Amino acid sequence: MRKIDEIKTHISENKKFYIGLGIGVLVGVAITPKVIQVMYKSPGSTQTVVRRMHPGNVVKCNETGEIFASQNRAADLPGLSRNNVSQHLNGKLPAVDGFTFTKIGEAQAV
Repeated sequence: MRKIDEIKTHISENKKFYIGLGIGVLVGVAITPKVIQVMYKSPGSTQTVVRRMHPGNVVKCNETGEIFASQNRAADLPGLSRNNVSQHLNGKLPAVDGFTFTKIGEAQAV
């Protein structure tokens, strides 16, 4: 019972701090962008790819020519695993279910 009383006292003495902290977290969540648009510029053309979080490496599928905002997006192709795409891009697998990928640059937030 003594510990609970100590906690209640602590919270009541630091009430303004906890309220401010809560407001800060809510404001931070409210103004944080949910989608970050990233650009990849290839010679002669510009293609826009969309990421939801931190801009990653832009990845190109050599077979389809499709450009992905990250290796995780590339792994969204049917039947591919993120782990296998990662291993392929790190040189540990020659291909992923018949697909090969190339890192073509680091995405930049726009």
